[in-house]
Amino acid sequence: MPRSLVEIGEDKELCMHEILKTFGRKMVKNENQFEPCKCSRLCDHEDALHVLNNSKGTEKVEALRLEFGDGTEGNIFFGCDQFKGLQSLRFLKLDQADIRGNFADRLLSLRWLDWRGCPKIFDDQLDMNLKNLVILDLSWSPVDEDWRGWELLKKPRKLKVLELTGCVHLNATPKFPASMELERLILEGMQSPP
Repeated sequence: MPRSLVEIGEDKELCMHEILKTFGRKMVKNENQFEPCKCSRLCDHEDALHVLNNSKGTEKVEALRLEFGDGTEGNIFFGCDQFKGLQSLRFLKLDQADIRGNFADRLLSLRWLDWRGCPKIFDDQLDMNLKNLVILDLSWSPVDEDWRGWELLKKPRKLKVLELTGCVHLNATPKFPASMELERLILEGMQSPP
């Protein structure tokens, strides 16, 4: 029996066949093969890295995906100036990377932040305006109850999904603001305290 290109998964998530994903990525890449900064989505790691490292972000970019894997490339970080021009960015995947600086006037359109492997210790100057954030994925990060990043979660009033899969240092959830309307808290792969 043939498989569908799109299916509804066990947890009601939308699942796409790999062929459909590849086709979509090629369509986006064809928007402008020679200037990735003019594409709506930067799914190719090298293209995304090129745009950030050369501060070539434009308002055309709505999604940017970086995947550093296991972090063996060293301490990778990006400053707020590298995100200049990316005011339409709605999805950001920072896999194993760090960001530093004052992002208060950056990433205002961000709805989904996939920050797997985010750092345990933040730069003291890090300030982010996450008031429109809906989904935050911190899976496999070294966060614990005292992690400074929980302060940033007091700002997003629209946060609906928080994923903490594999955050083994977390023995208790932080105190969330009463105004937060969290609908899904994912704690898979957690260890019970000793």
